[in-house]
Amino acid sequence: MGGISSRENLDLNEEDQQIEASPKTIQCSILGRVRVGKTYILNHLTSGPISPHYISTIGLETRDLFIDNCHIQLWDTSGLDDGMLAVNERLPTIHQYAVSKSQVVILVHASDNRRSWFTISRIYDSIRRDLPIETKIIIATVFQSEEHCISASEMEQLIYTIKDDCHPLLMLSIPYGPSSHSCFDEIVEFILE
Repeated sequence: MGGISSRENLDLNEEDQQIEASPKTIQCSILGRVRVGKTYILNHLTSGPISPHYISTIGLETRDLFIDNCHIQLWDTSGLDDGMLAVNERLPTIHQYAVSKSQVVILVHASDNRRSWFTISRIYDSIRRDLPIETKIIIATVFQSEEHCISASEMEQLIYTIKDDCHPLLMLSIPYGPSSHSCFDEIVEFILE
């Protein structure tokens, strides 16, 4: 006789239950210029505040965050400088790979570093053609001082481009220090939506 035996049916049901119990994985890449706060964001999302000593990320650092039945895999990429991302060029391979696997891209710039804003604009220009429309974009401005050197019109250009591309967008300002906790809750909520 053909068909599935009771034992095989039981095994399938157990397998279905395991699939339902396994967490949904969301890949999230963090990109930006050198020394703008990418690792600061990674550390706050996964383990709390960081050491005051700056340690440069080399290549790629990954961390996992488990919330409810969701596994958020965070990829902190090494910072880009002008030599690594010339106008109309693609990202370095490791950055391209991280973005290609991501459902969320966090573009980080420092409020007091004008060049960091132009770096994230160039990063977005280099990845936008390859991003699925459902990819979420977060623009995070890290305030390491009170200085803010990006004009509203300069910011609007990138914001309108992202919106024209129909990507869900979250923009937030993150103070460097202990008062930033609610910002990280907002990032997680946006990722999980």
